[in-house]
Amino acid sequence: MKKLNAFVVCVVVAVALVFALGGCGGNVENNTYLVGEDCQVPESTLLMQKSWAEADTYSRTCTAEADRMWQNCYDHPENWPTGGQEECHNLAQKESNYCAYYFAMRVNKFTIRECGVVVFSNLTDPEMVPAGEQMPPWDVNDNDEDGDGIETWWEYMMGYNPCTPQSFGCVDDAELDYDVDGIANGEDEFPLCNWDDPAGWQGDCI
Repeated sequence: MKKLNAFVVCVVVAVALVFALGGCGGNVENNTYLVGEDCQVPESTLLMQKSWAEADTYSRTCTAEADRMWQNCYDHPENWPTGGQEECHNLAQKESNYCAYYFAMRVNKFTIRECGVVVFSNLTDPEMVPAGEQMPPWDVNDNDEDGDGIETWWEYMMGYNPCTPQSFGCVDDAELDYDVDGIANGEDEFPLCNWDDPAGWQGDCI
């Protein structure tokens, strides 16, 4: 099993890149252009993308606050709680855990409701879950839940709908070319990355 820190770094970097480049998965406009203006993007796809964007935005804010708390534990002893540095560390860890829990819950909310699919969870310790809540399985989901030839985790990173093989309404996801490298998603070993254009809009070669 991969170490949590490495996984979290991977997730944060990848998600940050994707959203910085126009929303989860390179945005609806690019994909609508690829499939044609006559396609009607399903509401479920739009709701999932909105939920993922909200999760990412909150995660960045929450993580920044957690980082501030950690930094305070090392640089500002005058601000430590009555329990000293140990209590400071415990409070910072609690905030970090909450950030991870909230992000996992928001990312999986609509996929669970739409088709019972958990995209991923970065929770490895029961202490990361608030009292009374259930800890979901830890891992990225590398199954192809909707049978379109694309792993569920990749669909999340691309902004596609892992609950349907036609995320954008009228063309199979496998026939689209997310990274615009001339290879259809269903045949592309690296559907997120165009190695010939690493500085391109998809940006996921990094």
